[in-house]
Order: sequence, then structure tokens, then C-alpha cells
Amino acid sequence: MPILTVFAGPNGSGKSSIIQLLAFTGKENLLEADAIAKRINASDPRRAAVAAAREVLRRTQAYLDSGQDFAIETTLAGGWTTTAIQVARVKGYSVRLVFIGVDNPERSISAFMNVWLRAVMTFPMTMCVAGTRVAY
Repeated sequence: MPILTVFAGPNGSGKSSIIQLLAFTGKENLLEADAIAKRINASDPRRAAVAAAREVLRRTQAYLDSGQDFAIETTLAGGWTTTAIQVARVKGYSVRLVFIGVDNPERSISAFMNVWLRAVMTFPMTMCVAGTRVAY
């Protein structure tokens, strides 16, 4: 039975770091969009984000069609991961979900803001989280 391992968690939770430390079935076919973007455009991976996402989708379908073990790193922000899991189950895959969390919401928000503010945002913003307004 083929295995799909899904490493999920918020931005900045340490998914990539933990994945590097673990041995698991399908690691040789790991789909990690950030790493793919860096491979496509090492000097500015942000410019390769769309191409990397397309490659992840293409390779996911190819692995599912061929019955190969593989793994995905994701924030679960898009619906495509859920669809991939459903297709995998129909095709006889054993699906393993590894959720990597953080100890509090503020840490997750901080990690998200550090990544995205450096990447694309240059304007002040206000974020609402669980009824609390936080200005950045």
C-alpha cells in the first residue's frame, strides 16, 4: 500500500526543519513548494512561487497516478491538499498527517508576519485575531 505523508502547520512552525530530521516513507519524493521555488530561482524565490506551486500540483498528480510513496509540506491554506488526500485514499494510499503546531497563537502570527512582511508588505496593517485587533 503506497503512503502519502502530509506535514502541515502554520508558517514558521518549523515544518521544513523537522522534516530534515526525520526518516519517513516518501521522503525522496517530498513536495516542498518553498524548496522548489528556491531551486527554480535561487536569487529571488518569491518570483518562482507560482511556478513552484504548479510543479507541486503536477508532481502530486504524477505520484498519485503512479502509486509512488510521497510527502507534502503544507499550511493547509488551500483546498488542494484536502483533494489530494481524498484522491490518495480512493487510490488505496495510507495517509499519514503530521501536524506541527506552535505553543501559542502569537508565535504563529509573529512568524507569519516576519515572513510575509519581509516578502511583500510595505504598508501598515491591522490584523484581527480571535476578536483582538493587533496593529503591525
